Amino acid sequence: MSESQGVLGRLFSGFWRGLTWLRVSLSNLLFLLVVLLVVIALSGGSPDPVEDNTALLINPVGVVVEERTFRDPVELLLGGNSVAEQEVLFTDILDALAAAAEDPAISAVVMQLDRLRYVGITKSLEIGEAIEAFKLSGKPVLSIGDYMSQDQYLLASYADEVYLNSHGGLFLEGYSSYRSYFKDALEKVKVDVNVFVAGENKDAMEPFLRNDMSDSNRAINLAWLNALWQQYTGAVEQNRSLNPGAIDDYITSYDELSRETNGDYAQMALATGLVDKLLTRTGMMEHLIDIVGASDRESGFRAIEFDRYLGRNGFSGYAASGGDEVGVIVASGVIVDGEQPAGMIGGDTLAGLIRDARADENIAALVLRIDSGGGSAFASEVVRQEILNTRAEGIPVVASMGAVAASGGYWIAMDADQIWAMPTTLTGSIGVWSSIPTVERSLAAVGIHTDGVATTPLAGALRVDRSLAPPVTNILQRHVDHLYSNFVSYVMAGRDMSEAEVAAAAEGRVWSGEKALELGLVDHLGGFDAAIAAAADLAGVPRDAYRFIRQPLSPREQFLQGLAGELAQRGFLPSVETSLLSGYKELMEPVMAAGMLLRQFNDPAGLYARCVVCTPP
Repeated sequence: MSESQGVLGRLFSGFWRGLTWLRVSLSNLLFLLVVLLVVIALSGGSPDPVEDNTALLINPVGVVVEERTFRDPVELLLGGNSVAEQEVLFTDILDALAAAAEDPAISAVVMQLDRLRYVGITKSLEIGEAIEAFKLSGKPVLSIGDYMSQDQYLLASYADEVYLNSHGGLFLEGYSSYRSYFKDALEKVKVDVNVFVAGENKDAMEPFLRNDMSDSNRAINLAWLNALWQQYTGAVEQNRSLNPGAIDDYITSYDELSRETNGDYAQMALATGLVDKLLTRTGMMEHLIDIVGASDRESGFRAIEFDRYLGRNGFSGYAASGGDEVGVIVASGVIVDGEQPAGMIGGDTLAGLIRDARADENIAALVLRIDSGGGSAFASEVVRQEILNTRAEGIPVVASMGAVAASGGYWIAMDADQIWAMPTTLTGSIGVWSSIPTVERSLAAVGIHTDGVATTPLAGALRVDRSLAPPVTNILQRHVDHLYSNFVSYVMAGRDMSEAEVAAAAEGRVWSGEKALELGLVDHLGGFDAAIAAAADLAGVPRDAYRFIRQPLSPREQFLQGLAGELAQRGFLPSVETSLLSGYKELMEPVMAAGMLLRQFNDPAGLYARCVVCTPP
C-alpha cells in the first residue's frame, strides 16, 4: 500500500511540477509581450502623415457590429482571432468615410470586401448613405472582389465601378427564414414542453409544438422577408441603374444564364450589368495604380486601411463641443437580467449606463442605439424605467433602431421622445412567452418514477420530473397574460396610441421599419446619423457634438486590451491556426454555445419578451 502511495505521489508531484512550469512559462511569455509593446511604443514615434492622392481602403474583416463583444484580453493574446471571431464597429466605417470626404489627401475610396463575413441589409443601407455623402466630394468610389456574397454585393453596388475577378463569381439568392421543428423528436424522447404565450402570433415556441410552420406565421414571416428583399433589390437596381425587377429576373434565370456562359459566374455578372469589369488580381492592382498611384512601401496601389486611418488621425469617434452634447449608448445583443459584458444587454448594466448619462452635466440628450431581439421581460422593464426617469429630468431620449429592435428590444424603445428606424429594421413582436419542459415520461420509459409528499399543492410543482398540474398551468398562463397586458398598456401610454391601434400592431407580429411607421410604432425612418441630429435638435446642441458612453474597463483590462490591439495591428498575435487555444476552442464550441444560450434565459420569473425568428438577413 505504501509503495502504491509512493508511486501515486510521484505521479502527482510530476504532474504538479508540469502545471507549475506551464504557468511560469505563460507568465514569462506575457511579460515578454509587455516588454515588446513598451519597446514598440518608445521607438514608434508619431505616424507619418497620409500621403497625397491616397485611397481610403474599406476592408472590414469578420462581422460588422454595433458594439464589440467583450473578450478576455488574455484569450486574445494567447488565441489570436479567426475571421469568424473578428468584429468591426459599424460607426468606425461611417466615421472614416465622413473624415475622408473632407481630407484633401484622400482621393478615392476602394472597397475590398472579400473577408467581410456579415454586415446585414440595415447596416449596409446606412453605410451606403455614408458612401453617397462621400461621393458629393467628387472623389470616386471603387469596389474590387474575387467572389462576392449577396451580403457583400449590396455594399459593393454603391461604388461608382465594381470590378470582379475574372475567375470569381457573384451569387444572389434572395432571403429566407427556415427553422427546425421538434414535435416528433420530443415525442420520441417523451419530453413535454409546457408553453405559455400571450400574443396570438408569438411564434418563439412554435418549433416545440409543431412539425412545420403554421399558416399564420408563414404569412407573417413572408411579409417581412418580402419587405426587406424589396429594399435590397430596389437599392441595387438604383445603384447599378438596372431596370426594376432585374435582380429577381437574374435569380430566376440563373439556370439559363449559367448554361449560356458555360457556368462562368463572372461572365454572368458582367453580362447582366451587376459588375463593370472582369479583371485578374494583377489587373485590378494595375487599374487602381493608374487611378491613385503606386505604393512606395509595397507592391500595389497607394492606400490606407480605414481603421489605421482613424487611429492615425487621432479620430475619437465624436466631435467634442466643449459644452453640452448628446450621449450615445449602444444596446446590442440579447437582453438578460443583471450585469453583463459588452455583446449582451444586462438589464442592470444598461440601466447603470443610462443613470451615468443622466448624472453627467454635459449630456443634454441621449440616443439609445438598439440592436436586439429582446430577452428577459424583467430586465427590459428595468431599462424602461430608467428611460422614463431620464425624460422626467428634462433630458430628451431618442431611440435609434438598428437591424432589429423587437419584443424586449421594442420594450426599451417605446418610451423615448422619438423612435427612428431604418425601413429594413425588424421591430414590433409585442408579445410574451414562457416555457417549462418536463421529462417525467422520459424517466418513466427507463423505469424512473418520482413520488413524495409536500406541505402545499404548489411545493415541488415546478420540478422537471413531474408533470405540471392544471392549477399551476393556470397560474403561469395568467402571469404571462398579465405581463402582456402591461406591455400593451405601456405601448399605449408611450406611443399615445389607442387600444385598438396597439391591438392591430401587437399579438407578437413582426414588422419592417417601414410598416412600423404606418402603424405608429416608430416616428421616423432614418439611420444613426439622423437620430443623432434629432436628439441634438431636441436639446439645442450642435449636431456633431456627441459622445459614446460605454462600460468602463478595469485598469488591467484596459492595459491588456491595448496590448492585444497593438500587437494585432503589428501582426504579432498568433493566428487561430497556430494558437494554443485553437484545438480546445473547436472541441468546446458546441458546449460553449449551449452554455451561452442557457445564460440568456435568466429572467427571474422565466418570462421573455424575445423574438426568436428576428434574425435579419
